[in-house]
Amino acid sequence: EEVLPWEAFSTIVNSVDIPQLHKHLECLLPSAPALRTGLQSVWRRLLWSSLYRSYLNEPSGRAAVEDPNNGDAFATLMQVLAQRVPHGYKPSPEAMARLNHPAEKWTCH
Repeated sequence: EEVLPWEAFSTIVNSVDIPQLHKHLECLLPSAPALRTGLQSVWRRLLWSSLYRSYLNEPSGRAAVEDPNNGDAFATLMQVLAQRVPHGYKPSPEAMARLNHPAEKWTCH
């Protein structure tokens, strides 16, 4: 199980699809409100406030690292690595299917 629900606020673009990235992003516009909603619950976990300082009253310094449920990007990265390293990491086909949006699946072109 992933530390963050990546599929709720992000997408994967295959490297071969990067020249068409603008089309992919246009196709995601209808999903933008849902992606924004998904990001609301995790945005603090993507800030590096333990290295710099608090931006918006989120925990910073040691407090950002010590709280595993409310940590910053460093604490989140450490959680991700701690889960993956002991067992080796290979995402399940279901997880990849939720994240992978190749060009042939885009709703518009």
